[in-house]
Amino acid sequence: TAKKILETMDELQREYQEKQKKKPLRRRRKILIAKAQQDIENDNFLAAAKKFKYAAIISGEMAEDAKVKELVTKVKECMKKEKSRKEEVIERVMRAFKAIITLRSMESDVAVDLYEWTIDGPKQVVIYIWDIGAISLRFEKGGEPKIITGEISKKDVDIRVEGTAKSIMKVAQGEISATWAWMTGRLV
Repeated sequence: TAKKILETMDELQREYQEKQKKKPLRRRRKILIAKAQQDIENDNFLAAAKKFKYAAIISGEMAEDAKVKELVTKVKECMKKEKSRKEEVIERVMRAFKAIITLRSMESDVAVDLYEWTIDGPKQVVIYIWDIGAISLRFEKGGEPKIITGEISKKDVDIRVEGTAKSIMKVAQGEISATWAWMTGRLV
């Protein structure tokens, strides 16, 4: 038995040193996965995906292929959830804008201004929401505004409004004035 231990001692020492080397990596991976789970609970899917990705990189360094595949799957799930969350927010913002525009155009003084503004043809307005994407509105004389997602070519744009979804909605709902939002940097 002693002879067998002496023969395999080098190999056992190598295994022990390798385990000791991987110990801080495993601890770091465990922390990253726990923080990613916490981000998922807080609906912060992008941050969770980044943490799962770093954990997958650490697993790759430790040559644990099964764990890498598992973590890559979690990254993909988080990215799908983030995409669906963004699409949901865009859909909500679009519905709100359509309601706001319709209500605003029903008010007599606003309706007159809108009519005069569109007298020489349709007007294109791009609302670029920093944390989501772009929404394009097309106003036509006497017609209902059309809303599409994404940007249109810059030469066709009459007005471009940029800001966060929260600040744009506050301006559209009349909670803060557009001038104040522009001066404080909430809108561009």
